Amino acid sequence: MKVTRYPCLLTVNDRKRHEHVIEQGRVIRFMVQFETFVEGKWLPVIRYDTAHGLPHVDRTLPDGTIEKIPLLTKDLG
Repeated sequence: MKVTRYPCLLTVNDRKRHEHVIEQGRVIRFMVQFETFVEGKWLPVIRYDTAHGLPHVDRTLPDGTIEKIPLLTKDLG
């Protein structure tokens, strides 16, 4: 199992964080998150991941609530 993680600074106030896990040549887990820097803290805006067993999107709304949106695929390969 190989884990790859890296941040990618897009602007001084915006970044993307990326993580994926490969096992036997296949992606078995992933996470990509866009964050913005506000008042001294990195805050999530949108996140694509496979937490909880299924690919989905977590969108943080302006009021702080998180909207979960399932993606239409179960196969990561």
